[in-house]
Amino acid sequence: MECRPLREHYHWRMAKSFSRDEVNDLGLNQLSQDRLANAEDALNGFASLFGKKWVSSYFGGSKATIFVLRLTAAWQDWKTVSSLPHAAELLEKWKVGFTNAGVLLEVQVAASLLRITPDVELFPPVGTRVADLRFRMASAYPGWIYVEASQRQLSDVLERAESILGKVANALAVAVQGLHGKVALRRFLDDKELDELIAWINNLPTNPSNAEFKDYAYFAADPLETLGSGGVFELIADPKLYCMTLKAGAGGLQRGTAGIQVNDEAAERIVRAEAAQLPKSGPGIIVLDLSGVTGGVKKWAALIEKRLQSNLNRRINAVILATDIRSTKGPEPGTRVLVHPNPRTPIPIEIAHQLEEELDK
Repeated sequence: MECRPLREHYHWRMAKSFSRDEVNDLGLNQLSQDRLANAEDALNGFASLFGKKWVSSYFGGSKATIFVLRLTAAWQDWKTVSSLPHAAELLEKWKVGFTNAGVLLEVQVAASLLRITPDVELFPPVGTRVADLRFRMASAYPGWIYVEASQRQLSDVLERAESILGKVANALAVAVQGLHGKVALRRFLDDKELDELIAWINNLPTNPSNAEFKDYAYFAADPLETLGSGGVFELIADPKLYCMTLKAGAGGLQRGTAGIQVNDEAAERIVRAEAAQLPKSGPGIIVLDLSGVTGGVKKWAALIEKRLQSNLNRRINAVILATDIRSTKGPEPGTRVLVHPNPRTPIPIEIAHQLEEELDK
C-alpha cells in the first residue's frame, strides 16, 4: 500500500482547532507575526493528528511562550520526517502524549539526520530486534550507521528512583516529628533493603540524631526550614535525584526528603540496554536525551564515559548526550559526544560530531 506524506493527508483538510488569537494567548502575546503564523500551523497540525486535547495537555493548564515554540519546532521536525517509510509507526506511539514514549527525540534525531543526508531509514531490523533508525553518509563512510535515540532507559532509572525515594520520604515525614528528616542513599536499594530502611526509620527515637544505616544510607534530622539539598546529601556523589514529602500533621508541618546517587550501576544499565539494539557488526551511535534528568550533560558524562572502555560495549562508536533539544530558548542546548576508544567497527568520528552540531541548532 502506498504511504502518502501524512501532513498532506491530515492538516489542510480539517478545520482549525486553534484560532490565531488562542495561539497568541498561549504564547503570552510574545510571538512575532512570523512565529505566530508558524505556531498556528503547528498547533493545528498536531491537533489534526491527535486532537486538540493532546495539544492542550502539553500545556497542563499553563501558558508559556517556550511551550508554543517547542511545539512549533517539533512540528517542523515532523514535517521533515513524515514522508519516510514507517513514519506512521511513530505516530502510533506519539499519540500517548507529546513527550511520552521517547517519540519526540526519535523525530528530532531523524529530522537532524535528514538535514545532513537523504539516506535515512526508520526502524531497520537488527537480527531479531529493531533499531530506531539508520543512515548513510557515503562521502565519509560507505555502510549503514545505526542509531538508538532514547529517553526510555533514563525514564526507567527515574521511575525506579522516584519509587524508592517517595517511600523513604513519606516514612521520614511521618516518623520525624518537628524536624526535617533526610536520608541520602548511596545506591539503589532492592525490596528487602528498602523494607529494612523504612522499618529503621519508623523506629527512630523522638529526638533523633544524625546516623548511618548499614553501608548505604545516611540520616540527618535538621530544622524544618532547611532546604531539601546540601547537608547530609553532600555525602553522596553527583548526579543526585531528590524527593520531598510535606504533610500537615497534628503537631504542625511534617517534612521528609530522600536523595539518591545515580551510580555506575544505573549508567551501565542504560548503556547496555541501548547497545543491545545495535548490530554486533556495524557502527552504532546512541543519543541520550538528558533534558528531564537532574545533573544534565556535565554530571552524566562521567558516568556514561566509564562504560565506554576498550573491552566494554564495543557495538557503540559514540554516545551523544543532549539536553533541551530544539528548545529555542536561552543559550544553545548542551550536547557532548563521548567517543568509544575501541569500537568493533570504526567510523570517522566527525560523523557523530556532525549529528551533534545539527541537534544543537
